[in-house]
Amino acid sequence: VASWSSRAALGGGHRPHHDPLLLFPCEMITVEQTTDAEYIKSVLTKPEIFASISDDSRKDSSVLDFDAAMRMPGYFLRVIVDGVSGGLFWLLRKGDLIEAHTALLENCRGRNAIIATKLGIRWVFEKTDASGVVSYAWSDCPAVAWFCRAVGMRPGKTEAWPNTRGGKPVEITWFTLNRKEFS
Repeated sequence: VASWSSRAALGGGHRPHHDPLLLFPCEMITVEQTTDAEYIKSVLTKPEIFASISDDSRKDSSVLDFDAAMRMPGYFLRVIVDGVSGGLFWLLRKGDLIEAHTALLENCRGRNAIIATKLGIRWVFEKTDASGVVSYAWSDCPAVAWFCRAVGMRPGKTEAWPNTRGGKPVEITWFTLNRKEFS
């Protein structure tokens, strides 16, 4: 299993001039593929994570079918921040695209989340033949839309979501980053 680290990706400690987030010292962040169902379940069932990835059709994490999730075409990447679990990325294969979802823990927020996500995107483009990465942000979570832009994704189509969140109708905006745009 290969892993990608923030220090290795940045040339052994030298930070690229074009990325202002990486001009300051950062924690050691790595991403690595995992099939550890217990780890994946432990992250996705944390109340703060479950609430952020669910709509009103799922009242609690007991409705998630982890066996089915593990059989879906795609990958899970474990995020490690200075030797401590930082959460995971759930990468679903959708034709020639990867649909990415984040489940990042408290120690992998802000700048760490952006660095980890860029490492995850690099993993996708180096380890798969996907033409791009897509994700979406619910209209009631403007921070997610900001985050998608911060990692280099462009907004696209906005559409109604079939279920409510917090008892209110929401829309999703799709975000995309294609292989050619990734640097």
